[in-house]
Amino acid sequence: MKMECNVGDPYQEYRGEGASGSTAAPDWTVENNRPIIWAEVYSNMQRIVYTDDQWTYNVTKLTFGGDGLSTNPGLVGTFKRMTHQGVPALKIMKNLASKDNQDNDILYLDCAFKVGGIDDRARSSISIGISRASSDVYKGSIQPVGNKGFVIREAKSSIDVYAGLLFGGAKVANENYTVDWKKQVNGQLVALTKDDGGNVTDTSNHTIKITNGMVNSALNLYAIFKDKAGKELTSDIQGIIDASDPLAIRLNAVPADEVIVDDDDTVVYTPNVVDSKGNIKTEFASKFKFHLSDEKGKPIVGAYDNSKVPAASQTITAADVDKAAPGALVVEIVADDTY
Repeated sequence: MKMECNVGDPYQEYRGEGASGSTAAPDWTVENNRPIIWAEVYSNMQRIVYTDDQWTYNVTKLTFGGDGLSTNPGLVGTFKRMTHQGVPALKIMKNLASKDNQDNDILYLDCAFKVGGIDDRARSSISIGISRASSDVYKGSIQPVGNKGFVIREAKSSIDVYAGLLFGGAKVANENYTVDWKKQVNGQLVALTKDDGGNVTDTSNHTIKITNGMVNSALNLYAIFKDKAGKELTSDIQGIIDASDPLAIRLNAVPADEVIVDDDDTVVYTPNVVDSKGNIKTEFASKFKFHLSDEKGKPIVGAYDNSKVPAASQTITAADVDKAAPGALVVEIVADDTY
C-alpha cells in the first residue's frame, strides 16, 4: 500500500496574518493548487480497488456530509472525500498552515479490500509538511505528471515526473534552475540511467520519463535542484514502484504505517521477496541489506547496522530518524540471493 499525492509531497508555508486572515503558500483555496491524496494497493502484482475509506487528520477521525466535505468542528469544509484514479481519495480544500499550526501534520487512511474472496483492511499515512515561511528557503518537489502517480502499472510502460521548485512558497520559473537526476544504489547516489545505459539529462521543463527498465521493482529517485550558476539549492526524493515487475519486496513493516512518534518507538522491517503470484521466494531468506540515508543521499549508520552483512530484518529507532533531520529517513532494502 503506497500513499500518493498529485503534487508530490504536500507542503505549505505559513506567511503571516493578512486582512482576510492567515495566509499560506501554496494557497490551497485555489483549485489548481489543491493536493489530492489516495493510495495504490497491490496484491500479487494486481491493483486492488479499496472501499470503506476512513480518514484521520492527526488524531481527529474525519466525518463528511452528503457533499463530501468534512464536518468536524474546526475543520468544516477543510477536506473533501472524492474518487480519484478509480479509488476513494481526499482533497485538501483549505489552507492548513496558520499561526496556530506551523508543524507537520499526518493524514491516515484505513480502508477495506477483498483479495481471493477474503476481506481484509490496510492502514497507511502521508505526512503534510507545514512550516513558517523564510525569505531564503527553497523547497523542491518531485511531482507526477498526469494521473498515473508514481506507480508503473503495466509492462513496457512509463510515467512522467516533474521537478518543481518553490521559493518562499512561490513557484520558481523553470528557466531559473536546473535539476540533476540521481538514483540510490546500495546506499550511494549515482546518475539516473536510461534503458540504453546513458545518463538521464534534465529538460527545459524539468520533466523526465521513467520506464520499467529504469526501475528494479522499486526506485529511490532523487532530484538535486541548482541555480543557474550551479549552486545547490535543495533536493527531494520520491519512491517509484514498478508493479509489473515479476519480483517485488514486501516490507512487512511493524507498525504498518512506518511512523515513529515517541523516543522509544521503533519500526521493524522483516521483508521477503514474492513473485507475480504472491509466492515467497525462499532463496532470498535472510539475504537483505538495509541502507539508511537522509534525503540528500548522505549515508547514515543506524543503531542496528545491516548495510554490509545480510540480515533477515532491520530495526529503525527514533535516534536513526533524528540523524536524518530536518528531512525524512530513507531506507533502501536490497535483496540478492547471491549474498
